[in-house]
Amino acid sequence: MKNKIKILLADDEELFRKGLYFLLQRESDMEVIFEASNGQQVLDFLENTDTYPDIILMDLKMPDVNGVEATRMVHKAFPVIKTIALTSYHTRAFIANMLHVGASAYLVKNASPALMVETIRKDYEKGFYYKP
Repeated sequence: MKNKIKILLADDEELFRKGLYFLLQRESDMEVIFEASNGQQVLDFLENTDTYPDIILMDLKMPDVNGVEATRMVHKAFPVIKTIALTSYHTRAFIANMLHVGASAYLVKNASPALMVETIRKDYEKGFYYKP
């Protein structure tokens, strides 16, 4: 059996995060290993674990350390971990900025569950994923 894609969920909206968790746990090739409600919790987890995620689904607007700053810090300290930016903003400049700080893909929050799963798998396989 293949290794499961290990995922860290970071979103300050608990209902949204639990919904993602529920959807992802139903996928036989995915496993959520940690949930965070802000970027600082993501950074703390990464500094104190020996089980690293393959992919972080990172909400951009969170308290304490926001997702943009957390993505920059994760990319610098753990370049092998891929970050998928979760956002309500779908502007070209915003997406370009996220890719600039180290995100390997992005998802708008109103995307379908099927697109989210596809994005995670493609990002895991290729190291980036961008659907125009």
